[in-house]
Amino acid sequence: MTGAVQGGSVTNGTTAIATNTTAIANITNGTTVISTNTVNDANGTSMISKDSTTGAIHIGESSMVFDDSSGSVGNGTDIMSSTVGKIQIGKNSSDSTTVVGTLNVQDPTEDSHATNRAYVDGVGALAAVLDTRLPAAGKNNRFSVTTAQINNQNAVGLSLVGIIDRGNGRLLDYSFGVASSSAKTIAKLGLGFSF
Repeated sequence: MTGAVQGGSVTNGTTAIATNTTAIANITNGTTVISTNTVNDANGTSMISKDSTTGAIHIGESSMVFDDSSGSVGNGTDIMSSTVGKIQIGKNSSDSTTVVGTLNVQDPTEDSHATNRAYVDGVGALAAVLDTRLPAAGKNNRFSVTTAQINNQNAVGLSLVGIIDRGNGRLLDYSFGVASSSAKTIAKLGLGFSF
């Protein structure tokens, strides 16, 4: 640290805090205030800085950024972000992360993404409406319209199932279904041989 600590303030000159009893007493009692927009390490690399435009606090040179909820960026929400666009929680595979309160997750768009309950419930509702029951006895075709709801996630499905007698006890059965919800659509096609 550059500057002498005297009476709770930093002035020009150099004094080792470890040997300045007044400075030690003030720091211990919480009466020393250091005002600055940047804290650098001994090599001059920025360790902590404050964005003068947004008020965001940056920790590290390629930094984590903390926007206060009262600022123009936070706009009512405290925000943690990264200047490089990537944040990793934990360092080792044995690390554990616990979330207390609500964790909101967007719908997944990649194989490795986490998901939310609404998305899972929607997929469950889609699967539930794909009806592949065989036609009633003596009938060859069956058309069905099915609806399902899971935790306010709704889906509608259309299914066509049929049996074709190929003679000599050989049967060909088929099914085709389409299911749709507010955000997703799936289709299913199945063929089977009975002998």
